[in-house]
Amino acid sequence: MKNNTEKYQLSFIIFSPPFQPNVGGVIALYTLARIIDEAGFFCKVFDMNGINLANNIFDNYATKAEINENTVVVYPEVIFGNPLNAKHVVRWILCELGIHCPHDIYTTWGKDDFVYHYSTYNPQKDVKHYNILSPTYLNPALQNHGKSRNGTCHIIRKGHKFHKPLLHIHPSNSLLLDDNLSQEILIEIFNIKEYLISYDPYSYINFMAALCGCIPIVVPIKETSQKQWLESLFMSISLEQSGQKNELKGIAYGLEEVEYARKTLQEVRNQQDIFIQYGKDTVHCFINDMISRLCAKSDFEKLSKNAHILQVVDIFSISQSESSPEDIIKYYSEDFIANIIPKNIDENQKLTGYLKFLFSSQPYFQQIGDADNYCQYLQESINYLHTSIFKNLDSTFWHEVVNNFAQDTNFIPAYFNEINLKNIYVKRAEILELFLKLNSHELDYEFAVRPVNRKKIRLGILASHFTPSAETFAYLPVYEYISRDFEVILYSLSQTGHRLEQYCQLCANCFKLLPQELSAQVKTIRADDVDILFIATNVTAVTNQICLLVTHRLARIQVTSGGSVTTTGMRNMDYYISGTLTDPSPTAQDHYQENLVKLEGTAHCFSYGTEEESLTTPVDRNSLEIPEDVVVFISGANYFKTIPELIDIWAKIISKVPNSVLVLLPFGPNWSNNYPKIEFINHLNSIFSKHGVAAERLRVLDPHPVPDREGMKEYYKIADIYLDSYPFAGTTSLVEPLQVNLPVIARQGTTFRSAMGAAMVQALDVPNLVADSEESYIQLAIALGTDPELRQQKSAQIKEKMQGNPSFLDSRSYSAKIGSLFQELFSKYLADTLSQNFRLGNINLIIFPDWSQPEDLLYQDLVSAISTLTTHPDKSNITLLIDTQNISDEEADMLLSSLTMNLLMEDDVDITEGPEISLLGKMSDAQWKTLLPRINTRIALATDNQSAIAQAKAETLPSWDVDSLIAFKLEMTPV
Repeated sequence: MKNNTEKYQLSFIIFSPPFQPNVGGVIALYTLARIIDEAGFFCKVFDMNGINLANNIFDNYATKAEINENTVVVYPEVIFGNPLNAKHVVRWILCELGIHCPHDIYTTWGKDDFVYHYSTYNPQKDVKHYNILSPTYLNPALQNHGKSRNGTCHIIRKGHKFHKPLLHIHPSNSLLLDDNLSQEILIEIFNIKEYLISYDPYSYINFMAALCGCIPIVVPIKETSQKQWLESLFMSISLEQSGQKNELKGIAYGLEEVEYARKTLQEVRNQQDIFIQYGKDTVHCFINDMISRLCAKSDFEKLSKNAHILQVVDIFSISQSESSPEDIIKYYSEDFIANIIPKNIDENQKLTGYLKFLFSSQPYFQQIGDADNYCQYLQESINYLHTSIFKNLDSTFWHEVVNNFAQDTNFIPAYFNEINLKNIYVKRAEILELFLKLNSHELDYEFAVRPVNRKKIRLGILASHFTPSAETFAYLPVYEYISRDFEVILYSLSQTGHRLEQYCQLCANCFKLLPQELSAQVKTIRADDVDILFIATNVTAVTNQICLLVTHRLARIQVTSGGSVTTTGMRNMDYYISGTLTDPSPTAQDHYQENLVKLEGTAHCFSYGTEEESLTTPVDRNSLEIPEDVVVFISGANYFKTIPELIDIWAKIISKVPNSVLVLLPFGPNWSNNYPKIEFINHLNSIFSKHGVAAERLRVLDPHPVPDREGMKEYYKIADIYLDSYPFAGTTSLVEPLQVNLPVIARQGTTFRSAMGAAMVQALDVPNLVADSEESYIQLAIALGTDPELRQQKSAQIKEKMQGNPSFLDSRSYSAKIGSLFQELFSKYLADTLSQNFRLGNINLIIFPDWSQPEDLLYQDLVSAISTLTTHPDKSNITLLIDTQNISDEEADMLLSSLTMNLLMEDDVDITEGPEISLLGKMSDAQWKTLLPRINTRIALATDNQSAIAQAKAETLPSWDVDSLIAFKLEMTPV
């Protein structure tokens, strides 16, 4: 076909979201581009977000300038209108309308646009009735490694579309794989699991599992035979052509076909090769279709036009009165708030299609001020949505908006500034609450009275996992050495058996793998009657499962800390734990929906559990082509953190330190698996060039495999100075440079996320390493860069402090500190609960009557005490607490009701204005410990229950008999 390129100048542009290796539709788009390119035609991908990620399928990207009248633009089905204004348009339906886009999105398309299907995704339709375009990409890593197998995993994905209702058949301990996992992780799982239960009959993951030797069991669609299902797959055509009709190898359609799937697993790869070749053939047919329709006046005039190429008007019923694409609000308008939303709702009500654009993760910021501007844009966007949603609570349209918001929003770009984010996150949390309520979740929960015999505080640690990660290292000190006064339960969404996970379990009393469904997770945690639940996963970035889970009331007290680098905004999150150095502003509470509590010093501490030194490959300057006499500045700050303001500062530093270079390692896997590396490096170079810094003085490293902590230390050993990021500072990334005694320059901030790096350096107590402004940051870096003796001095001071086990690595001290804080918070909870339950006043008195004494003696004692208090001038401020632990509440209440009635009727005593009378009942030791400091005096009775007094440890309370109470009543003062 290469001659066609020259003769007909037909070119192709594939319009696509940014490359994502775990999204099937995106992989198909890039695979299509590759096959067209291999056929000899001009073909490029147009990245709709302009990120242009490097990848191993196809990374030749287009610009608008490359689109002309001979260009065919292929849009996936999720695209509104014709954003590239192409003359020749193909709509490629990768997934049935209504799943990832509105059902009626076709009304924004041109009626003459060509339509191709990848498959039908509809068991009631036959693929032969459509123009099929089905390129298939096979990851070379999809192999059976021959490992031993055990257990089951399952996917739901689009299962709700095909099964109504969706009835679960997987075992309770089955591993759910719906969490946007990479193919590498899926391959590992499919090599150790025996079965995959698939509720999505059209997911390519089914074939991935089979290729790895894991038997996929597709849950049959109701009233759909295997034959009907197969005929809706594009594979059915190639199966028929190869004489294998109705023989899909290695796949069980229902439990009854498991043995067939097991026996044919070895044939899956050969069959996949057939599918791949057929997919290529469909692409070649597609190219010929375009030639026959678009180049008819050329030498191909002799070819009859293909009358069977379906167009939009052939498939969808489109009225001539429908709005043209030009009438649809522009999907990519920069002034979204001012123009798109109001006009879109009034005219077309297509807002749900724009939510991904509105709240999606942005590419790196390119201009100074972009990060702050984006935050303002986000604030205005969520203000509009929040107002509209809560004004239209009965609208099904706005319910759909809420559903899309919960699934698609990404708030990471809001981090990179010092703006108060409280309003954004409070409104986000309220929309998420509404999402859960619309889906029949009960968010609030009343806990039963805490068991009297429970001695320990029950502490839950909730995380998505307990395997090696920055969050696991940061939160292990919370419970690693915590006091035995706590009963610790770890709650996890996954269980891997990793050595660190096992170590975490040893630090707790119990490890619980949560069930897969949200409602079951809520029920499991609530059933454990947890006193304090610590949230050990970031819930402020995206709407992950933990985020939805902790929107519920799960424990008496819910707490989080620095993993969520800003307020959660959640009503049911009670406390945010920070530090005096990490939140230095006197108005820091204004940034939090939660009650802010501060530990002394930094909020951070890290423990690496069972970490052992790994074998590393030494790094030397020679291998990086850096001369020995060069001053090396280095930073491991992530790509997302390196906003234009920070890059500009670093460029100024390098320009003013002769014979210096800056080494960056920005592409760590903690934040993302895909980065626009080439574009980002070019962006960095452009900023450095503006400051007259040559390109060779900036080294952006991307080592493979990704180095672990020990590997990162090897890079830091070749450096002279570490530069922390700002305004999103480092924490975990600062540990390794400090462990190799590298001077770290940090900048003091005013918010948690901007102050946390400086807080760690300040906790080390090495002077003159924390700057308080941009200029002082630059000057400090220049001073260290130009003075080798100063560098050596700082390095020696850091070495001495690090050998002394600094606070951010002292897990024992941190566990003790956090344990004391938890005890304070729990005591406050008990005190608040007691105050509410027993209606405590400014003056609280207590009596311990022995209810086993004769009733007339008890009656006399009680009447004497209560009638005396009714004459006290402060009676409206008095609460009288009556211990009733050796009598039933009903009997005590009956006796006291009789007594007060007699006082009213016979003695004409008015008790309506006080004192307040509360019955205590059975109390735990913790409750007594909390209550006694609130008691002013114990009134001694002739019928005192001495054992009850001793049990409550109330012997030390001031004690007055009734006569003394009368004599000294005016001297009583509130506690």
